[in-house]
Amino acid sequence: MDFNNIMKIENQHIEEFLQSGLLDRYVIGDTTDAENVEIENMIAQHQEIQTAYDKLQEELFLYAQTNAVTPPYDLKEQIVNKVLKREESVNSNHENWLSIAAVIVALLALSGLGYLYQQNTGLKQEIVETTTQFENLERDYELNDTQKRILEMRLAFIEAGDTEKYLMRGYIKEEPLRVIAYYNQPAGKAQIEIAALPALEKGKDYQLWADVDGEMVSLAVLNDLKPKTISAEILKKASDLNITIEKAGGSKHASVENLVSSIPLNTIP
Repeated sequence: MDFNNIMKIENQHIEEFLQSGLLDRYVIGDTTDAENVEIENMIAQHQEIQTAYDKLQEELFLYAQTNAVTPPYDLKEQIVNKVLKREESVNSNHENWLSIAAVIVALLALSGLGYLYQQNTGLKQEIVETTTQFENLERDYELNDTQKRILEMRLAFIEAGDTEKYLMRGYIKEEPLRVIAYYNQPAGKAQIEIAALPALEKGKDYQLWADVDGEMVSLAVLNDLKPKTISAEILKKASDLNITIEKAGGSKHASVENLVSSIPLNTIP
């Protein structure tokens, strides 16, 4: 194999290594012992990888400067002890590299930056949190997109030429009650929008009824301003709509004496 082919294979090997993400994980302490040996050999053998490693180290150092926090009072002593233990336990070839790295870390610690530099788990956690935030934003976007489509469908239904509109008015202690019923018989759809709903005493709710052949049939309990779908089949047979005040959660039978609003159907106000 000639020299050019050897160089081509070597360059490809270096490129694959740099793109693997191992070096990035190594810098933040997220690699195994076996991976560490491989990475350190690659750094020692290839100038391109050494340069990439130095750049990552510099970026991490700048990150530490930007986000510096006060280190624990005994951090200096912990680092010195760790350096001494490492120098006693490693082989001579590896010893020089670790000693230099330990001195750099110790200097960073003394300047108030080493604490963050040492907290690899904190940096990894921030990466995880950022990823989670991005995923949450994606979910929010999907949710908002769904809500937008629902709103567009509601507006299309409301504005359709064959949708009848019934505005129910009333007053509760001089506060206005406004409920709008939309009914499209050809489409077989009906819903209500609640524009104003005066507060009631505890244990009470409003309830919407349809008068079908003289019998009051419940359509919905009204205790918030959210739009509600109601039965188009019932409206098809009903002569009018009514709102009463009932016990919280609604009643089986309408309290006609507590009627607060009524409107005949098939008459657009």
